[in-house]
Amino acid sequence: MGGEFYTANEKGDFKSIILEHLKNIMNISLLHIDGEQKHALYTEGVKVLADTLIPFYDKLMDTAYKNYENSYKEMFVTANKLETENKFSQYNNEYEAYIINRSKRIHRELYRQLNLLLKRNDYLKGSVYGEGGEDREIVEVDK
Repeated sequence: MGGEFYTANEKGDFKSIILEHLKNIMNISLLHIDGEQKHALYTEGVKVLADTLIPFYDKLMDTAYKNYENSYKEMFVTANKLETENKFSQYNNEYEAYIINRSKRIHRELYRQLNLLLKRNDYLKGSVYGEGGEDREIVEVDK
């Protein structure tokens, strides 16, 4: 991760770039780093994937993304309400822990929905899940 940027002069189509980004997000789970840093990398990776795929959203993904946005906003509303009601201990960073834990669930759901979108658009056929047969195409991306 990091340091791998694509330019117009490099070989590789949009699909291969998306699949490489998907691979990078999956690789984050293998990193041996602090939980908060890992969460930040994962979250940003999922957000970039979501933003990049906006032109390809179908009705299901439009709905899923709206649900994501609503859940993300609601996470802060709920956390602020709990903090106002003194439900969090000041000494245990419970506010931050609540945000991180809730954010993990929200972004994991968004990631799952993005994967389903990619599957519906045949991005994953033969590339990640080994589906398809004769129509597989091997694409090399220069790094």
